[in-house]
Amino acid sequence: MSEQGEHGRQKRMTVYDIAEMAGVSISTVSRALNDSGPVSGAQKARIVEIARKANFRPHAAARSLRTKRTHMVVFGVADIGNAFFTDMIPVVQDYLGSQGYDLLVFETKGSLNNNFRNWLFGTRWHT
Repeated sequence: MSEQGEHGRQKRMTVYDIAEMAGVSISTVSRALNDSGPVSGAQKARIVEIARKANFRPHAAARSLRTKRTHMVVFGVADIGNAFFTDMIPVVQDYLGSQGYDLLVFETKGSLNNNFRNWLFGTRWHT
């Protein structure tokens, strides 16, 4: 589980690794970890325990592709150096994190850049 990956970093545990360790299919691992389908109680407990011991964390980008939801909130602030915003951002981030969302903060410097505005509002995004 402490296998080294590319660039000497610890290799990230995947559902493929968990499936191999548990001796089950990837679909079974997915159903067990997402509580989304038929998996026996004993099998689910074993898979969840393997994932816990391996410190498994779902890959946010992979989950976004699969679910078509980013669970990302974009928060634009006029002046990131302003004490009001520097005090507010951690509170917002903690709350969103507790609800399963990530926070992306950007500084507008008083106005939205046209390219960013087009990117943000020109594409239909789901949170």
